[in-house]
Amino acid sequence: MRHIQLIAEVGINHSSSLIAALQLIDMAKECGAEVVKFQKKTPELSTPKSQWNNPRTWDGKDITYLEYKRLMEFGQREYDEIDRYCRSIGIEWTASVWDLPSLEFMSKYDVPWIKIPSAKLTDLDLIRESIKIAPVYASTGMSTLKEIEDAVNLIVHDKNSILMHCHSAYPANNYAELSLPLVQVLAQTFNMPVGYSSHSTSYYPALYAAVLGAVAIEAHITLGRHLPGTDQSSSLEKRGLETLGRELNLIPLVMSNDEKIVWESELPARLKLRGV
Repeated sequence: MRHIQLIAEVGINHSSSLIAALQLIDMAKECGAEVVKFQKKTPELSTPKSQWNNPRTWDGKDITYLEYKRLMEFGQREYDEIDRYCRSIGIEWTASVWDLPSLEFMSKYDVPWIKIPSAKLTDLDLIRESIKIAPVYASTGMSTLKEIEDAVNLIVHDKNSILMHCHSAYPANNYAELSLPLVQVLAQTFNMPVGYSSHSTSYYPALYAAVLGAVAIEAHITLGRHLPGTDQSSSLEKRGLETLGRELNLIPLVMSNDEKIVWESELPARLKLRGV
């Protein structure tokens, strides 16, 4: 029976609060997630210069987009506590890396894998260096098949690395654009495991992806979609994550048999309704 890994993406939904980050870790653990994921960036490297001075309001103050990105970054003090706390409650953690200094930062920790976000799938140097440190989970949102192929050529030799099908809209609630059959297409095209990274406010697309064979499901999580922040509106609240975790556990069971059998549990109905 195949296993489906549930990944809870905190990302920057902690809004620079360590207390909120630990609450989200608790939420992930309670809902059955195996891994909780953050994002690690060097804002000056990972943010296009054309976006630096775009206006942003945060905590009642007018700031630039680059300043906002800096505010959302945790440093070693916070990640040391995240690492300690995750170990204490029995859940793994990792992060998406957006640049080489962030990868170097993450190399200090014993993480199960490194995430390459969709935005950085074409950064082949980043992928090349990441695979030296840990298996890579690479998201494919907003990428062409040729761009995915170039990335796969660097990671396919690692049996623990996977692709993550993804639609990079925030939130991704236009179901016609989700293209979930790509879970199977990518697996067949590149002969490697494929998961699904969801930005939907519903857990249903993730469940459909799992039925189609996704080996891992990643969902953004939030303490409340009403909260300020870039990704809060594309995330699942606790009830949604709880349901997703519960239903994912059932999928391997209901998909485990493709043989037509008259089950013993059917015999009373057969006798009653057919007489034989």
